[in-house]
Amino acid sequence: MLFKRLLRDCQQFYRYHSLRPTRAMSTTTTTTTSSPLANTYRQIQVFNYSTNFTEATKIVDKPLIDPGADEILVKNLYVGINATDLNITAGRYFKHDDPPYSLGIEALGQVVKVGNDVSDSYNVGQYLVVKCSKMRAYSEYLYVTKNDGLSVVPEPKPEYVALLGTSGLTAAIGLMESARLQPGETVLVTAAAGGVGHIVVQWALLNRCRVVGLTSTPEKQEFLNRLGCHRVINYKLENLDQVLKKEYPTGIDVIWETIGSPVFEQLFEHLARKGRLINVGATAGYKTVGYAPINIDDFIVKLHYGARTVVGFLVMDYKDKYPIYSKQLSDYYRDNRLTIKVDFGVGSVVGHGLEAIADGIQYLHSGANLGKVIVKL
Repeated sequence: MLFKRLLRDCQQFYRYHSLRPTRAMSTTTTTTTSSPLANTYRQIQVFNYSTNFTEATKIVDKPLIDPGADEILVKNLYVGINATDLNITAGRYFKHDDPPYSLGIEALGQVVKVGNDVSDSYNVGQYLVVKCSKMRAYSEYLYVTKNDGLSVVPEPKPEYVALLGTSGLTAAIGLMESARLQPGETVLVTAAAGGVGHIVVQWALLNRCRVVGLTSTPEKQEFLNRLGCHRVINYKLENLDQVLKKEYPTGIDVIWETIGSPVFEQLFEHLARKGRLINVGATAGYKTVGYAPINIDDFIVKLHYGARTVVGFLVMDYKDKYPIYSKQLSDYYRDNRLTIKVDFGVGSVVGHGLEAIADGIQYLHSGANLGKVIVKL
């Protein structure tokens, strides 16, 4: 048996060594599935800086080989689409190298091979939600390690991408650790029916807060009402400033802001004493200028007078909190206290496979989505 194993390892080494010389096959023992794997897999990479995803990216072939001793090989089944993908293609951030470089924040897949030194917690056949430490999720296969955020899930439901990927963790950690949410506070959520927003709404409700949701269509307004929002403002039909002045004269305790200028400035003026505005993005500018400048007269004075706080939030700065909040999110979902809404695109706008990711991003930025945009591979 030992001779056969050594012979197999040597054959694999010479077969792939010229393609991937940095991985020594002879020092790695893996657990494999019964079905043979292909020799290559496909991955989306950025080749040109652009906010036009199609112009910025290409699909490339990469060698599919055994994982290293500390790696898990995962076959992706679903990937989550995020608004900030256009920041990555534009080279604004999460850019680890000059082009070409990979992208994609999160995926759900099945374990097909496991390196010899990997914890016994991970086994072939399991389903994993992966939150990539280095952006590379837009790929048919992933080589992952303990440095990536890994969550074992019981079945390959796309809802788990939203629950335990960027959206769920951003909502829970952002509200509790950054916004310092307290029961009884009033929370205003922008893009409240979106992938992150609808989880923010529910997390605030679960923490016994009054929730105001901002949205843009009657369908989304109805959805937010069903979730339990105390007030839903359709900003295309109502004057946001007038509504807040009349109905919330003492201001909003926590503002979850994702749109950027000019909404940022408008909402800041309605921040209560000791209120916290948590900025999680600036989606209004992602397709053009990126992060538009914020212009608030007497900004420092207004911060000091009233002890107000403005804080930026990026969930990847809180990796140490992933296990705590992943468990809480999972418990709420298991107990049917948390609804996860996924959106594959209305009327087959978004298809399947890596080629459909560009359509998924365009669909998300059109503002038509209700819940988390997911692409099935």
